[in-house]
Amino acid sequence: MKSNLIYFAMLAFLMQSCIFYKKEFSPETVSRIRNMQQFTEAYGFVRGKHEYQWLELSGRVKIVSETQNVSLAAQLKSRHDSVVWLRLSKFLEVARAQADVNSLQVLDRINHEYSQFGFNQISAYVDPNEGLSAFEHLLFGKIPFELDGAHFSREEDFFKIRKTDSLEQTVLIDKLNLCMTEYHIESPKTHKSATISFSNYTETSMGLMPKNIVVQLSEGNLSEISMEFSKIEFTNKQKVDFDVPESYHKN
Repeated sequence: MKSNLIYFAMLAFLMQSCIFYKKEFSPETVSRIRNMQQFTEAYGFVRGKHEYQWLELSGRVKIVSETQNVSLAAQLKSRHDSVVWLRLSKFLEVARAQADVNSLQVLDRINHEYSQFGFNQISAYVDPNEGLSAFEHLLFGKIPFELDGAHFSREEDFFKIRKTDSLEQTVLIDKLNLCMTEYHIESPKTHKSATISFSNYTETSMGLMPKNIVVQLSEGNLSEISMEFSKIEFTNKQKVDFDVPESYHKN
């Protein structure tokens, strides 16, 4: 597997969205939403506040490119306001990644390489002003940008929220349950972009959560990364480690 495919797979998995909503939502409330203020009020009511110590996800990630079609086992752990950790394996570990408040780090186990990125270096895929917070907002289904200055529009089946500054970011929100169904981010300077879609919601201890995530990136020959989760668990304690072997060279 080529190093750049490993990097994009790690980044895409870290960007996956885990959305939590109360089951009860009045269609009459949705029918009355006509502007950003009304949307924000309803969205905040449905969302609620969800505190957690650790979130653990496991499943499979499928990477499709012009030259490869690879399926890998994936394990992700997230600690609130601290770290998002990921491991990909196929019999043996293929790659490991960790995002904290400062940067994203990736270990390529196949090529024995180590990469570190500041959030400004991956600004086509993550808002550098949000950093780790952007990952966490997506993990918990929160719109990963401030709504101040955003544009609201009401479409036939969904609400569209769009914000343009140094980046162009758009979310689509299902009218029936206010679930995020799509998130798009694009850099006008580089024209690089990422689109994430969500489906197959399942009930968890904290509400509904999508088990299927599809990520499309504009970079290179990588066409699609799809994820399916088989385990979703909230715990009070977890262990993660991210040590760079001395023999690895920095990419």
